[in-house]
Amino acid sequence: MATLTSTFTRSNIHLPSPSRKPYSWEQDISLQSLSSNHIRHDVEYLTRLNHFISECENWTKQLYVYRPCARALPPGSDEIIVEILEPFAGQMSEFQAWIEDVISAVLDALKGLRTEELRLTILHLLGLLFELDAVKNVKSSLKNDFSIFKRYKGGMEDDMSLVFFLAQSNSTMAKLKEAVLRAGLGDWMLDLLVLACERLEKNLWCWPSQRFLLYKAMVMSSGTLDKKKLRPCVDRVTKLFKECPYLPIYGDIAADLHQFWEFPVNVMVFDAPTAFLEINERLRVVKEDNAVKVFTDAVQILSKWTSKVYEFYAFKIRNPHFQAKDSPYVQAVKANLTPQEKDILHIYVKQIVALSTTILNLAQGYQDTFVKHTAKEYEKFHVHQLKPAFNTSSNNKRKKGGEANILIEQAYAVLEAITLDPPGRPSPNLTLLRMLLSASTGEGSKKRLLSRESVTQFLEKSFWFPLYHDYLYVIGKCSDLGGLWFKEYFLDLSKVLQVPVDTSVPFILLTHSLAPLKIYDDAARTALTFFKQKFVFNEIEAEANLAFDQFVFGFAQKNFLSARFAALGKTDHSQLEKTPLTLSLLGRTIPFRKITTQIYQHYLASSVNVAIARFESAPFPAISELADLLAHHRAVARILNQPFALTSRQKSRIADHALEEFITDVCRNWCWNASTMRFVKSCVVYTTVRPAQKKVSSLYLYGSKQVTNDSLAKSALQRMYIGLEHIRMLCDLVDIQPIVDSLGHLALSTINEKFMPALEELQAMFPSQMRLPSIELGTIGSFEYYLASLKEIVKNTDKDKLFGIAQEVGNVIVLLSLINHCMRNDAITESTRSFFDARDRLEKVPRGLDKIAQTARNFLVEDLVNWADDETRDIFMKACDPLFATSYTSANVIDLLGTFRRLFCENLIPATRSDDWETSKDLYRVWSSVMLLFQILPYSVQHGFSARLLFGDAVVIVGTLLLVATKQEEAYSAFDISRSLLHVHQIENSDRTSWFKSAKKSKPEWGMYRVDLDSLEYVEELEQSWFLAWKQGG
Repeated sequence: MATLTSTFTRSNIHLPSPSRKPYSWEQDISLQSLSSNHIRHDVEYLTRLNHFISECENWTKQLYVYRPCARALPPGSDEIIVEILEPFAGQMSEFQAWIEDVISAVLDALKGLRTEELRLTILHLLGLLFELDAVKNVKSSLKNDFSIFKRYKGGMEDDMSLVFFLAQSNSTMAKLKEAVLRAGLGDWMLDLLVLACERLEKNLWCWPSQRFLLYKAMVMSSGTLDKKKLRPCVDRVTKLFKECPYLPIYGDIAADLHQFWEFPVNVMVFDAPTAFLEINERLRVVKEDNAVKVFTDAVQILSKWTSKVYEFYAFKIRNPHFQAKDSPYVQAVKANLTPQEKDILHIYVKQIVALSTTILNLAQGYQDTFVKHTAKEYEKFHVHQLKPAFNTSSNNKRKKGGEANILIEQAYAVLEAITLDPPGRPSPNLTLLRMLLSASTGEGSKKRLLSRESVTQFLEKSFWFPLYHDYLYVIGKCSDLGGLWFKEYFLDLSKVLQVPVDTSVPFILLTHSLAPLKIYDDAARTALTFFKQKFVFNEIEAEANLAFDQFVFGFAQKNFLSARFAALGKTDHSQLEKTPLTLSLLGRTIPFRKITTQIYQHYLASSVNVAIARFESAPFPAISELADLLAHHRAVARILNQPFALTSRQKSRIADHALEEFITDVCRNWCWNASTMRFVKSCVVYTTVRPAQKKVSSLYLYGSKQVTNDSLAKSALQRMYIGLEHIRMLCDLVDIQPIVDSLGHLALSTINEKFMPALEELQAMFPSQMRLPSIELGTIGSFEYYLASLKEIVKNTDKDKLFGIAQEVGNVIVLLSLINHCMRNDAITESTRSFFDARDRLEKVPRGLDKIAQTARNFLVEDLVNWADDETRDIFMKACDPLFATSYTSANVIDLLGTFRRLFCENLIPATRSDDWETSKDLYRVWSSVMLLFQILPYSVQHGFSARLLFGDAVVIVGTLLLVATKQEEAYSAFDISRSLLHVHQIENSDRTSWFKSAKKSKPEWGMYRVDLDSLEYVEELEQSWFLAWKQGG
């Protein structure tokens, strides 16, 4: 699968190279211009040693990145094996001969050792020889491939020196020690050891590799001396070795100094850096007069942090945490890093990246200040030290041709040339000046024209001059963390092509922030400019692409979760990590913010789909959960600065499921309670088939499992009923008009196709004659009379079917009423808001407008317009914008129930009403009997509750609609059976108030039926209110 980073082309990759060498002074120095033989010889030695240093680096690089090839060759093909491995064997023979040459060159340089620059160059070479020896020791593939070549080649039994050289550990150190003892140069080696100690004690090193090279040179030089020679400096060496007991060599190769020097083992303490805030504060308030000092201190702190990281990494490599099933690299890195150590290591990397960027910005802003500082130091030494010594040398005619005078005159001439060099670049003659000054105050000089203290002070200051001129190179070297990626030693040790990616140090640290991406950049730069191996770069690039892909999704997911918690008020917005606009990775510019935006949009879209899917697998009251989730998602999108809106497809899904639930569940299984204005679940329900609810990640709900459960538990309380708030939520989410149309057609078709035929069947069973009972019969007698008259209907079970159909139609009417209420209130509210917005834009409020506004505050727009006269109404409409006019018109036109009533009246043919009440079978007589049975008749003896409790108050609403539509509401009110029972009961108990109250509480029963007088009164009031509502248009 293509990665995110692979979508960007990698044409014209430009990696700024901090690993290039500084400007070489040797190009501008002519040996013929040097009159001093000592300096001429030192320059010759220096040139030769620099050549060996370059070759030593090349040999080390070749050995480190060498991959074994003998195992890949098929067995039995002797000629092919010999042909492939023969160049390798020739290189190993050249390598052995080169070791002899470099040892000879070191001995020659030691014999003519005079200047400090030559000593530093020899120390550099000794440190590289130690690295080369360490790499050769651990690369078992060198020995294995050469052994295979020797076995297949044959005839090499007599030449075993190369075999012993490759097999012997520390063979270069052993050869050097033997040569030094043979030549009697132990004192000079001791002098080099002391010089390395002094430079480490004075912190005269700029970047970590310089510091580690001094330690390696100390190990190499001390390894060539016996204990007697080392006795004067044992304490100094031991103290320094305690500070850095584990030396990084190359990448994943490290040296344990306990193997070369006896000193107590200390516990490695790896604490987080503490000087970041201090140095950052100093860099923030830097001025021109202290810019050089602050810059130098910041570079030293940066180098110390990078050194600390490499020392800790070397310690982990040399002290693995053994586990039986793990590979060596997993034992040394992944299994060996505790969570606390990972956090501290990440802090180091993050602060190194931040500090290096700050230092680079400082250097770019104060580059002229650095140039002036360097020129000032040159001039200061020229005026106060070198010029007086030159004048003294020129006036001394007797010793004008002496060695000291010649050195001073040449140093004066070189310093004059340095002052003429173009500013802003390292002077090529600085090394020559340092050599001349060092020789003029050396131990061989009998009379010194310059004091050793002044020269030493200038040499220490001039050590930092290249830093001020070539700060890009120096800052890059100080912050180079590419060595944390390389794992050639463990690949060779594990005999695998590549270790698991989750064991790589930058991959492990990348779970925290973007800072570890610098490790890949540094490693890629090292692979191309230092090792110059394309296959190593390809491996780095592949891992970097995979790491970035995983990081960008992890980063987006972490920010998305933080935004969820912030939307819930559990955290603040500061927990979100800043998203950079672009990101540089391996020379490519990646639109990081654009990628994270795409991921956020994907998460939001998936969250909305999950919320809708949960709603589609739940009853309609789950609209409250859906509304809460969508409100939460909208708040998350606002925190992340992302657009949020439901698509037409998503709105359609919500509307379709809501309509399906209205038809299959709400209309059949929910009872409308007019007193609480809510639907509640019926006692007997029909089975509704819904899709199973799938388990989803908490990421798409409320973030965490616990928070999700708590939030859903709060929403679950609103799933026990259906009220006006549920309908309002639906109206806010979807276009409600298609649902209204479908419900209206459903009600009309149900009445015409189901309800009216069932009512006609019941009407046929109605008694041919039923008189009004005498008041003397009392309440119980009248009730028994009605039951006896309606015995045919009581015994008929089809009446329950009629109640069920009436429940469906009534629930539809109630739903339309709630929808109508929500739409009218929304329109009126929007109209009032638009009115006040328009009024604020008026320069002058017309007369009478204040009274209109006061009425509008109470959301009584209809009364407002009806009250105002024509002139005031015109002023009112001119003061409002078109949105108000549209909303106001919608508020008047919205009359869903009125429209439904008109449609029903047009489709229903009223029956001819008889004038004889006792023999009439009109709708008002039949429905009056139905309402009596609806309230007192138990649904069954086992259940013991009335049909009203089972089917709800919506049945009453259907009857009122039928009576109003057939214009029989007045006859119904006059001859209602329930009302007559209440009237008899009131007359019967007019003088017995206490008995009346107790009778209502006790609810007396007649046979298997019972009457609830409170229910009769309640239904009577409900019918009257709906009669009024139908007449007024809903």
